[in-house]
Amino acid sequence: MKNESSGGDNGILWFWDWKTAYNFQQSQTIAQPSSLDSEAGIYALSYDIAGSRLVTCEADKTIRCGEKMKVLPL
Repeated sequence: MKNESSGGDNGILWFWDWKTAYNFQQSQTIAQPSSLDSEAGIYALSYDIAGSRLVTCEADKTIRCGEKMKVLPL
């Protein structure tokens, strides 16, 4: 299964199956303390070169690197 990801200005990340366009997971980012709720948006996201970590650039001026994803055998 090949996956794609997208993020919005409301801070929600969507994870999609490439072939079926099925949204199999959603995640909500949390703005930094003392930030406005409107600063929870996601401007950009990309996977690292190995494809195992999701890196996001967010409206509260943070760059976040997700935990390493586990690859499950088929």
